[in-house]
Amino acid sequence: MGAALSCIIWMGLSLYFAIISFQAKSPFYSYINTTAIYIFGTINLVFFGIALGTLLPIYFKSYHGIKRATLFIFVALAFLLLDMLINTILFIVDRDNYVNWCIRSASLNLKVILQQVDGSSDPQAPSATGFSTEMGDFYNCSRTWEDELKFSIMMTIVMIMVYSYWAISLHSYSHKLRIDLRVMMTQNMNNTRLPMMMPAQGGPIVTGADIMLQ
Repeated sequence: MGAALSCIIWMGLSLYFAIISFQAKSPFYSYINTTAIYIFGTINLVFFGIALGTLLPIYFKSYHGIKRATLFIFVALAFLLLDMLINTILFIVDRDNYVNWCIRSASLNLKVILQQVDGSSDPQAPSATGFSTEMGDFYNCSRTWEDELKFSIMMTIVMIMVYSYWAISLHSYSHKLRIDLRVMMTQNMNNTRLPMMMPAQGGPIVTGADIMLQ
């Protein structure tokens, strides 16, 4: 039950990450390279397919099927966690572009608001749009970048711990099935050998077996 539940949760998270990524949005970053987002989404889509396929051997309790599925899960998990680590490094390296993007986005929204206020105010009043919104780190974008970096690192660590624990648990479940299969095969072999070791029943009883025939 626990193995199936882990696969279902994997499927839900992976499908969610894939859908968000293919919309050119990141679940962890406000701004990051679009190619990195698509790669993250593709890996999650593959992981979704592997988790879905793992449900079949779990349902049939197939040791060999779960063993192969566990191998695929470990490989996909390694690619996923490595991609998350690379994305974190890219986010750190691309700090200046993030700050510039943050300032441009925030200043554009503020300019729209100031223009609306200026249009509805007294024409004789000073123009509010004369205020320059693109000045240094007026919107505290550096602090926002630090918060997103901390959040992404925390989520990467959590996913490494949780995903690795689920994968190891699934691997342990495959070993448990192998032990159960070996015990069942041993019992079947013992049950088939027992009638061969018992003496034949219903034969004639010979008395005076110590008398030698002349």
